[in-house]
Amino acid sequence: MTWSITAGIAVQSGMLHMPPDLAGTWIPEIWSAQTIEDLEASLILASPTVTNRAYEGSFAHAGDTIRIPHFLADPTIQTTGEAYGEIGEADKLGVDALTMRIDQWRSWHFEVDSLHQLRTAAGINYMESALREYAKATAASMDKHVALTIVDAITAKDRNNGGATLHGFIKAFPAPDATSLYDTLVDMRTQLDIDNVPTSGRYILLGPREYAIILKDERFIDASKYGAGSVVVNGEVGRILGMPVLVSNTVGAHLGETTPNKKFVRKPHDGAKGIHVIVGHNMAISFAGQLSELEPYRPEKKFTDAVKARFIFGTKVIRPEAMVIAGTLVNA
Repeated sequence: MTWSITAGIAVQSGMLHMPPDLAGTWIPEIWSAQTIEDLEASLILASPTVTNRAYEGSFAHAGDTIRIPHFLADPTIQTTGEAYGEIGEADKLGVDALTMRIDQWRSWHFEVDSLHQLRTAAGINYMESALREYAKATAASMDKHVALTIVDAITAKDRNNGGATLHGFIKAFPAPDATSLYDTLVDMRTQLDIDNVPTSGRYILLGPREYAIILKDERFIDASKYGAGSVVVNGEVGRILGMPVLVSNTVGAHLGETTPNKKFVRKPHDGAKGIHVIVGHNMAISFAGQLSELEPYRPEKKFTDAVKARFIFGTKVIRPEAMVIAGTLVNA
């Protein structure tokens, strides 16, 4: 009898039964690594390109609050410093802190019957495939929460703090059309320049229809033409105005359209409905999350293998001036 470990579980002859010497045991590193990898690969608005992960690992439990310190005084730069000369009094720096609550939970729970695995074509692992699908669905749910956080910040609301007034707002530009998209991108980039947002780390996120317009613009540089040795952001399709261009169906004018349901086609979430384009830097939004629990088990009265998991996370607009959007949403 030959056993192997597939997707973190002991498999024999294409079935999911555990052998006696492995009963009650599992390999959490394999399951967790696969789940996190599939989750990260599916994130768009919650990805490291759009949100920063500077405070990940700074919490242990759901309900924790992360304090993000910042100085309250502007630096005084003096023109003195000659030999034996005196300089002015020291600046007395005050320190305040923004708070980000880890206030979101996402969980899932499923089981796979051994008969289903037995009747499945060789080379296909039901449990592994299901794990990937649940990771993708979890990523979509997390992305939607980030989208709603951005939408709230357009009207200066802080979703992470129960809708209280945010310390600023994300500036909104009118929705562009085929003739004005490039000029709108120029205006959005200019706004980031005015607000001293670093040029390194900026990005453009377009919906599919907006991307189709840019493809017809000779000023767009396709990623396939970069040449060897070029650094490419994950998911980058090209560059325009010196910024990497990313494409996602989680933003764009199409979210306002009514489309029929299609078998096997999962519709994107509509959390960012009204946002057609985002130009920003990941310093704008902080995201911290972790897979807090992943537990496989065999239900006592069934011939099934089951797994349940729970994610905890929080996200907050920290630097609203570091992101601008264009669409049908307007500032309050």
